[in-house]
Amino acid sequence: MKKALSLLLVLIMVLSLVACGTSNSTTQQSAGTAQQSAGTAQQSSTTASAPAATSPNAGRTVNLVTGVLLTNVDPHFITQLEGQYQIYQVYEGLVKYDERTGEAYPRVAESWEYGPDNAYLDFKINPEVTFHNGEKVTAEDVVWSYDRILEQKKMANKLSHFSSWEAIDESTFRINLDGTTTIPLMYVSELLIGDKSNFEEGGDDAYQKAEYSVGTGPFMYTKVELDGTSTAEAYENYYRGKANVDGVTWTYLTDKSTALIAFQAGDFDCVILPAANVPEIEAAGQYNVLRLPATHNHFIGINYEKVPNKLVRQAILYAIDNEAIMNAAVGGLGIVSHNLAEAGMVGGGYSFDDYYNYNPEKSHELLLEAGYTEDEIKAGIPIGNIVSLNINPYAIDSAMVQEMLRQVGLIGEVLTYEQANVEELWYRRGEGSADMALVCHGDNIKIDTGNFFDSYIATRAEGTANWEKWGLDGKVQELGVAASSEFDQAKRNEKWQEFWEELKDQAIYYSLFHRDNLYVATKDLNVVWGVNYFDIYDWSWTE
Repeated sequence: MKKALSLLLVLIMVLSLVACGTSNSTTQQSAGTAQQSAGTAQQSSTTASAPAATSPNAGRTVNLVTGVLLTNVDPHFITQLEGQYQIYQVYEGLVKYDERTGEAYPRVAESWEYGPDNAYLDFKINPEVTFHNGEKVTAEDVVWSYDRILEQKKMANKLSHFSSWEAIDESTFRINLDGTTTIPLMYVSELLIGDKSNFEEGGDDAYQKAEYSVGTGPFMYTKVELDGTSTAEAYENYYRGKANVDGVTWTYLTDKSTALIAFQAGDFDCVILPAANVPEIEAAGQYNVLRLPATHNHFIGINYEKVPNKLVRQAILYAIDNEAIMNAAVGGLGIVSHNLAEAGMVGGGYSFDDYYNYNPEKSHELLLEAGYTEDEIKAGIPIGNIVSLNINPYAIDSAMVQEMLRQVGLIGEVLTYEQANVEELWYRRGEGSADMALVCHGDNIKIDTGNFFDSYIATRAEGTANWEKWGLDGKVQELGVAASSEFDQAKRNEKWQEFWEELKDQAIYYSLFHRDNLYVATKDLNVVWGVNYFDIYDWSWTE
């Protein structure tokens, strides 16, 4: 495969030269409940055991591309998404956090229990879990992993809600909570466990060579070649049962168009699909095109100081045809938003039936209710500047928003800037923001609604809380604090629904659409994807 790929890349380079530049909780989960979940996972391991010789999965390896040059495969260092795609197949945390629902499931820990007043969390290490070198996992390995993560500047913030951690005994690990989060299991899931003794033996070569890069996941490294092809094979003694597929290869290749050509030649089984190639690939009918709704949303933010009347802000949003903007900006490769965080997309997410659905007549009624006359609306009501990034698709967003507002009698001038300038105007209300009526921008809400609240509503900037700075009603803050303080997941999600309803009513933050993450896979590969991440353990071939 590697030789064929090399020849293909040479051919592509030659053609490029000839062309002269043509481009192409779990609620408050008790130990008993977690133990039951662990039992279910353990029970399923019998059905997920090594495939029979006649299985379509027998002897087959998934061939993938990695578009980032890794300096190592260190689970305590890598923060790039594509790097995490790889290491999450090899390493695990104490728990697995379902990014769609906010539920936690056992992994290295078979159970966990909160202490009195939720002051700490005790985790019981699953005795069936072993590192890929066959060594048992101990609480000391977890302590060592957390201590090492604390030393990494990029990762240390994941420990910010924990005051300390310790090994109670060989199989019990305790995290002492500092009272700043009710979703500690989300952060625990991102803290991957390594083998202390193996790392110390590897020294400077640890996490740069396969033999020293051992985790507890369903796949174990057999070759680490950071600027070439790294390989991993299914771990025979994986405690949840051996994976269906026998192994994974990751080939370093930065150009997405080159990767797609190699995929069509049969060198890869699943690659990123450039948006421009979607029509031709779909028309071919030979492949499995994966259009995966992402947490990334294109949003409108309205400056309450420039548009202080809530009825006018709501009129602005009813004037917006989300689907038309999505079709023009990203070729329809997304889903029209029903909230900033959709139900089934992040924990605490909620989808509205009427999320300011396009209704210019309603927009007109709201302007009249706000006190404007028919003559004023007909003449055009100046609202201020429409700020946007100076690149597509955001520049397309802002131009279309401007025209849609004009059609209902609201006049704004589009101003485009570099990203840093846009964020200075919107997030920090820098110089010039007084004339800004609204911003067209994009961002992610990852994993849990609590992250959005902490980062965008509650965070203090220059001594002023965001909710005050942005003119949000105090009820938004009240509901967000109540939801963030709830450990019971069902009650927590109900409270987040109330939060989203209040935030919608304030008409300050509004999502236009969630653009798709685009991939293409071979027809016979059953690819199972989460929202941001995936587990190759769940993949299989159908024929």
